[in-house]
Amino acid sequence: MPPKKKDAKKKKKTDQTPDDSTEKLWKTYKKLCNDMQIPIFKPLEQKFDVIREEGGYLREVHVGEEIGSTAVRAVADALRMENYGGIESLRLWRAGAEDEGMRAVAQLLASNNSIRVLEFMDNRITPLGCELLSSSLPKCQSLAFLRLDHNEFGAEGVRQLAVGLSMNSTLRVLSLAYCNIGPEGGQPLTEILIYYQSKLKELNLQGNHLSSAGVVSVLMACRRTKSLSKLSLADNQFGEEPEVLEQLTFLFANKSNLNCYDLRFNAICDVGGRCILDSIKTQKHVHQVLLTERMTKELYTEIASICRSNKPGGKKKKKGKKGKKKK
Repeated sequence: MPPKKKDAKKKKKTDQTPDDSTEKLWKTYKKLCNDMQIPIFKPLEQKFDVIREEGGYLREVHVGEEIGSTAVRAVADALRMENYGGIESLRLWRAGAEDEGMRAVAQLLASNNSIRVLEFMDNRITPLGCELLSSSLPKCQSLAFLRLDHNEFGAEGVRQLAVGLSMNSTLRVLSLAYCNIGPEGGQPLTEILIYYQSKLKELNLQGNHLSSAGVVSVLMACRRTKSLSKLSLADNQFGEEPEVLEQLTFLFANKSNLNCYDLRFNAICDVGGRCILDSIKTQKHVHQVLLTERMTKELYTEIASICRSNKPGGKKKKKGKKGKKKK
């Protein structure tokens, strides 16, 4: 009897049909590279070799060097043509994708529901690229993380993104750092933030030049957010303007879901520091307020200390003395 059971198990394993979707993807990608007369991206070829030996799926494509828009298109088109459902992450850093590369990725997103992470850092994307991406977002129900840092598309690019993001309920993290967004970007950013079904938890706007006008627009929009817990306005050319401090004070007092603020590299000195300190003293939900040491050391240290104690597990409970054992 035992040998028969072993044979049955062996037969069951042999009967399983291997998934050849990754091998088909490789062949399509190779053909596209040949048709486009471009070299195969070696790190990607090595990934396919590993999968061929060990099994599994192509879960991520990460590019950290200049390959050009045509090479990006070859990857995106192959994934789209094969309707490949294994891919979860596309990270293109300084790949030289430009708007044409974004066009191919946008077409992929429109037909794919497995990609959760898209990073398009420093790829010379213009407002046109933002428009192309935006048009695909309503059709992509899986994207949770979007990073477009170091693409100088400005307020017009954000305006185009807002068309697709102002009614998006899947995105959890949006990073638009160093994108040359001026005060005019405050309005489209507001449209993204106030959508009633938004699930956005983190917004990174570091390194732009929103100034006080744009920052006030963003802070006012944060009043209406339900899920935002982390906001970065670092290095945005604002300071201790009364309207900025008024909005911050309101959020500290009323938005219990918004726990972390990054306000570094702005002109917040003693006046702003004292206002922030007075506002957060009794607000246990404020876990982090990052500032630059433009204020007195005592003030800076006290703000940091309060935030530290507000963090879950921030204060260590003193151990009580052990009672004497009863005889």
